[in-house]
Amino acid sequence: MPDVEVVRYIAEDEYGQVRAQCLTDAGFPTTAGDDGGLGGSFTRDRAQEHALANYVCAAKFPLDPKYQVPLTADQVSVLYDYFVDALIPCLVDHGHMIGEPPTREGFFRDFAEGRQWTPYLDLGRDAALSELEKACPSVPDDLVE
Repeated sequence: MPDVEVVRYIAEDEYGQVRAQCLTDAGFPTTAGDDGGLGGSFTRDRAQEHALANYVCAAKFPLDPKYQVPLTADQVSVLYDYFVDALIPCLVDHGHMIGEPPTREGFFRDFAEGRQWTPYLDLGRDAALSELEKACPSVPDDLVE
């Protein structure tokens, strides 16, 4: 694989747009979906070329390392409070039914075991996630500094 210089670190919420633009610039027209997923197509004979472009784009625009550090207990507590006190009411105000959240203890236990509950899990697949995410961010802005 080639050596690739980092252009800049990216935030989680810009992953889809940045990766789609990079792949498009590399000759593989790609779009970013509302959920951050990528869409596009290429012929089988370009699969290796696409894999290389994907590698280069990931290396040029890696996710900021601050998003890859495990949350502290205080951050997990802030996240739970945000979900219960801000996110659920916001989603309900936007017409969504949200089930009963786990207890704080259950949330901490599940989080420690790698299972993270979020009110967004209660939304249907047809929810307009990109617009809803703008109105009701899935995590508080200041969770990871």
